[in-house]
Amino acid sequence: MVDGISAAIFGGGMPPVEIAERLVRHADLLVADTEHGPTIPNRFIVRINPRHLAKDVDMPALDREMTVALGSAAAERGWRTEGPITVALAADPAVVAGGIQCDAAIEPGAIPAWGQLLDLNDGVAYELRTNRVVVGRAAAADVILPEPEVSRTHAVVFRRSGTVWVDDLGSANGTRVNGRRVDGEPVAIHPGDQIEFGPATFAFRLL
Repeated sequence: MVDGISAAIFGGGMPPVEIAERLVRHADLLVADTEHGPTIPNRFIVRINPRHLAKDVDMPALDREMTVALGSAAAERGWRTEGPITVALAADPAVVAGGIQCDAAIEPGAIPAWGQLLDLNDGVAYELRTNRVVVGRAAAADVILPEPEVSRTHAVVFRRSGTVWVDDLGSANGTRVNGRRVDGEPVAIHPGDQIEFGPATFAFRLL
């Protein structure tokens, strides 16, 4: 999750990789079990004592690195967010030396797509954006399938541990992957696999 973090050392000896690790641990403490699965805030402000920041530190670059690190951790652990993850560092002399303080909030917004479900009947592509995509007939679903034989919350497609999975959410007509029923345990899916949500059949794509 911290691959690619700058090796530069802050003044006072706190490297960016340590801040990224503390940020992820803080996010882990904020995980909430929602109807869509484990969810974290997506907007973080990381406050750090100025003594740990070199005078010539590139703060925007560090913000981007921390954002990537937390986004990678969220995908690895299957955490859902309601908007794009953003992390901003801020110098704050009130923060004790050697520590950091994280302020977190949920800010809904558009998230770039990482995959698609391609309807094999009409060719419509439904984009997968958050790490945990709920598929169903309900207006609150992330991918809405307005078919009577699709349950309101039918299934969830999610990323975890470098793999994409689909799990049935107790639907009336079941979920299948390449003809195999998803029953009790998530099933890993790969590009080109066919997924059936009741009578609705899709091909899975990675972007």
